[in-house]
Amino acid sequence: METTKFEIGKTYKGVSGVGECAITVVKRTEKSIWIDSVMEKNKRLKIRSGWNNTEAVSYRSWYADSFSTYSVEQQRNDSMYAAYHR
Repeated sequence: METTKFEIGKTYKGVSGVGECAITVVKRTEKSIWIDSVMEKNKRLKIRSGWNNTEAVSYRSWYADSFSTYSVEQQRNDSMYAAYHR
């Protein structure tokens, strides 16, 4: 089974105990990706193995894997839920 990899230009869902965030891959090598997010621009993260043949990264308390792409519609829905239901 082939490993799902992070792709340049795609946005992925970062999760934490405090919520979700969008991270966009702007550059990659075999061992690292550089991301843009609301927290930081052009941040380098080391790629590691995730579950079920995925790549994964972690940053502070945030975790993201290469399977969890994050559409604009999903981001809006998560924001609305966080604003009105938490």
